[in-house]
Amino acid sequence: INLSRVPSTLKYVMEVPKLVSSLLQLMVVFRGGGVDIFCKLCALLQILSTSSFTDNKVQKELLSAVNMKKLADHKTLILNKHKLKEKNKIRRTSVDSAKQADQHAKKRKGSSSVATGQPWLVDSRPRYHEDPVTAISALIHEISKSP
Repeated sequence: INLSRVPSTLKYVMEVPKLVSSLLQLMVVFRGGGVDIFCKLCALLQILSTSSFTDNKVQKELLSAVNMKKLADHKTLILNKHKLKEKNKIRRTSVDSAKQADQHAKKRKGSSSVATGQPWLVDSRPRYHEDPVTAISALIHEISKSP
């Protein structure tokens, strides 16, 4: 992530052969168990896809129908897993505590952007989203709004 946030090294990161396919494959591997790594992969793809290079190969590759479907499938699987977790959590608790959990679970929708500046600069945006649902949703949102 740090190398992709520095303009002088970003170009070299983007030129790694089969970068997008490798990162998408790693997302499959870490989707279930390595949530932290999955979220960082989403942030890396988001940073690479939103860079301002005129010939952004990563962005073009991510916008392909096949890769957009893969990202949508990741989102669907993660959302389903999250919903099942919430249902199990509610089922295990009493009715009163379930109502309290629902009230606390509703948060203000945050920004979908991540920090893209140099790692040593102060940026109010998160380095990466810690929640996998937010991470994949933000990635899809940012890719979709790019031309």
